[in-house]
Amino acid sequence: LTLGQILAASPREVAELAARELPIRFAQRLRQIEEVSGWEDIPDLAHLHGLYFRSFSELRVLDLDVEGDLMPFTDAVLRLKQRLQPAVPLLMEAVQELRERGMVSDGPAMEHWLDQFLLSRIGTEMLTSQYVASTEGSSIVAQHCDPAAICCRAAERARWLCMEH
Repeated sequence: LTLGQILAASPREVAELAARELPIRFAQRLRQIEEVSGWEDIPDLAHLHGLYFRSFSELRVLDLDVEGDLMPFTDAVLRLKQRLQPAVPLLMEAVQELRERGMVSDGPAMEHWLDQFLLSRIGTEMLTSQYVASTEGSSIVAQHCDPAAICCRAAERARWLCMEH
């Protein structure tokens, strides 16, 4: 799944892509949480699991076959985006508690687990945000943006602030 594919798609195509991809990615995150020994005893991790399970379940019962009417799907995407908004803070609190209880240690394994979880979250956030934007006739990407020019302006501003202070 590439950003180019998502950006080139119509709202219906992005909805079909999201309806296919989101349950898979949510199921992967649920499995990741369940792989943590004792996850049920960590309130923030159990709460996070519940949020993903509810979102997964809601998406699985949606029917995109209704010709032309994307509102039920759009409403579901907006609900799950709202529901999952606290996911990263919950995850960080849960990891901290796991560390404090000695249930996990810092190191490559924990970094890999967090990388997988957070990269998947970034991907689903981009997909759902682009879907919502596409239903409004816009995009999450400013196609005429010049990142190099933005970086140069930021560097110039930082240099100016250093000189002034």
